[in-house]
Amino acid sequence: MIPLTETGQEVIAAEPVRTKRAKAYVLPDSDALALVKRNSDWAHIVDIDHPFDRRPNTWLIRHGDIPWNNFLDIWSSYVVASGEVQRFYDRYLAALG
Repeated sequence: MIPLTETGQEVIAAEPVRTKRAKAYVLPDSDALALVKRNSDWAHIVDIDHPFDRRPNTWLIRHGDIPWNNFLDIWSSYVVASGEVQRFYDRYLAALG
């Protein structure tokens, strides 16, 4: 295992994989998709259906602010159930390439 420092530039961080000094590089799903799209000659995703890391957005709720908490709960449920989150995600990934 080679420890890698996150540089913000995945292609630089994944250099040990490209040069065959490492077998794998683990990174969030959207970053992995962008890396592979731009470097398909040497990069590929091992298990695309089971991403290692998919982090949600974070919202802050002031202690005791029940109306804001309720609004975010309802809004979050709606945008997930309606498919809007998936559409935003797909559009974002398409724009990466």
